[in-house]
Amino acid sequence: MKSLVVTNGMIHSLKHLHQLCLKHQHIICADGAVRYLRKIDVFPTVVVGDLDSIISGDLHWIRTNDIPVIQYDTRKDFTDTEIAVRYALDQGSVSVTMTGSFGSRMDHSLGNLYLLKMIMDEGCEGLIDEAETEVRLISSFMRLSWIKGETVSFIPISEVVKGVTLRGFEYSVTHESIHMGSSRCLSNVVAEDFQEVEVEQGLLAAIRNK
Repeated sequence: MKSLVVTNGMIHSLKHLHQLCLKHQHIICADGAVRYLRKIDVFPTVVVGDLDSIISGDLHWIRTNDIPVIQYDTRKDFTDTEIAVRYALDQGSVSVTMTGSFGSRMDHSLGNLYLLKMIMDEGCEGLIDEAETEVRLISSFMRLSWIKGETVSFIPISEVVKGVTLRGFEYSVTHESIHMGSSRCLSNVVAEDFQEVEVEQGLLAAIRNK
């Protein structure tokens, strides 16, 4: 099962959101993100959260269309987005894509990025997919098919990421150790139709600027 988590950050392209919805069997909506789904007239599988950021009109739209709502107390231990991701994992998802993950609050944006680590630890494929940006974590070998000319960056999430190799990019890297805080692998460019990234030890965030 492929799940899409729609969270209440900034979604700049409703067309992109609609395309994502068509690709996923389950759409899990975090609280006020209902506003985006209502605009494209797509019903989520479920709405989760404390409902502190959903407006009455959107809540009425959900209730009148019999969409399940799982409401939590406002004094809770996790963000609405993490609750939505945990729900997706508990339902047996093999992949979890998040969208609307970034917004005006840096703390929430970073927290959402690090949810990719939790998804990975559960043996599930995780991705943040926005209209302008795509983020995934790499801990071993991955073959990509990003578009030539796109600007991409690789940022260490671990204190040190060992054995980093980048092929198919304008600036290749061969078996290097990249330390957290280094800008060694920022602002690279896709040079070939297919790209390969290898990591021997550690965790690398791969950021694609579409």
